[in-house]
Amino acid sequence: MTKNRFNRCECCLLLLAVLAALPAEAAAKPEREEELTVSIYKQTVQATVFLSSSYVAGPASNTAIGTGFILDESGTVVMNAHVVDGAYHVMALDLYSKLTS
Repeated sequence: MTKNRFNRCECCLLLLAVLAALPAEAAAKPEREEELTVSIYKQTVQATVFLSSSYVAGPASNTAIGTGFILDESGTVVMNAHVVDGAYHVMALDLYSKLTS
């Protein structure tokens, strides 16, 4: 039977010492890809809309939901066609909960 070189407490202290020796900026500074993702999100989040559409399929009335984005200043919304295909009513809700039809 072999004896362990370190007990549990000593292993934890050793791990803490190794982590403490790492440069602080390595842990605190986000990587470039993350910074880019956050930047893109901040630029585009205000153009994202939630969509809800109502349509009739046979004897029942149904609802479809999805997301889209505002393409230009005139309010053109780009979305997947299946969300609005055959709809008799479409509702879009932007990030700031402004209701538009």
